[in-house]
Amino acid sequence: MSNSRTLFPKKVTSLTQVADGVYILSFARDVEFRAGQVVALDVEPYGEPRLYSIAGGEHDPEIEILFDERPEGRLTPQLSRLRKGDTIYVSEPFGTFRCDDDKAVWIAAGTGVAPFVSMVRSGAGQGKT
Repeated sequence: MSNSRTLFPKKVTSLTQVADGVYILSFARDVEFRAGQVVALDVEPYGEPRLYSIAGGEHDPEIEILFDERPEGRLTPQLSRLRKGDTIYVSEPFGTFRCDDDKAVWIAAGTGVAPFVSMVRSGAGQGKT
């Protein structure tokens, strides 16, 4: 992915390991987003950011990113070593993967559950399996 989006510096508020090699990265939410959107994220201001689905709810005080550390990955090994107060670079949320009011069956594996978690935490889980 080329760095076609502007990245803004954010301070890490927490990094929590929730399973073996799986983490939740949090930073203050100072922009609005819709459940299902993504952000471009990097540890360098002019690197090659990767896209991550937002896992937190639309009204939560922080944005949460759920990620799976890939030892051979360009970014996730660095993300898994972050500490509170470290700087990351994040785009504004974007994307059109949204939930409507229709009944639906959601299917995802691993960290692919992140947008669905965001939808449930944002109140859009009614009628969904």
